[in-house]
Amino acid sequence: MKSSLDNVPLQLKVSDLEEAIADYTRRQGFRLDMIMPADNPSEALLSKGDSLVRLIVARERSTAASDTSWHPGRAGMEYRDLI
Repeated sequence: MKSSLDNVPLQLKVSDLEEAIADYTRRQGFRLDMIMPADNPSEALLSKGDSLVRLIVARERSTAASDTSWHPGRAGMEYRDLI
C-alpha cells in the first residue's frame, strides 16, 4: 500500500543548478520535468520512475540593486534584469 509520502520529492540544495541537472539527467537517467523561473532559474523538478528530486539553488538573493549581467535561463536562453 502506498502512503501519501511516496511522491514527496527529495529536496536538495545545490550551488550550480545547471551542473546538478546535467548530473541527474545525463549520468543518472532522470528526466527534467520543471524548471523555474524562466529568467535565472533557481529550482528544478526531476523524475525517474516513482522517484522525484527537487533541486534548489542555495544562494542569497540581493535585494539592494538590480543585477544587469546576463545569466542563463530555460532552453539555453540568456536573460538579464532590465528594471
